[in-house]
Amino acid sequence: MSLQGIRAIIFDMGGVLLLNDINHTYEKLAVSLKVEPRLMLELISQNRRKFMNGEYSAEGFAKLIKDNFQLKVKVTEIISRWKDSFGRLMKLNDELFNLITRLKQNYKTAMLTD
Repeated sequence: MSLQGIRAIIFDMGGVLLLNDINHTYEKLAVSLKVEPRLMLELISQNRRKFMNGEYSAEGFAKLIKDNFQLKVKVTEIISRWKDSFGRLMKLNDELFNLITRLKQNYKTAMLTD
């Protein structure tokens, strides 16, 4: 395969290389924090743009969740549960991963995420 003139190929991580339903991740987080999943999804929806634009760090986002739901759990624990929920529901796009493995023999490859 030759992609003439192309020197690098960039892939998105979420929803492309790593397949997951992000809302399911937040629902699982809500359950682990004993929060109504619907309310968690509403909070996420209201603040998604700020989070995706980098206006919230992971700590800031976890603090938003803690404060909004008046949780007694530490911010670090919310982050830990969030990562656990995300990791358990993550699936690798094997077909794309195999393609990237072949492409990186001839091209610079990179993965980005928001």
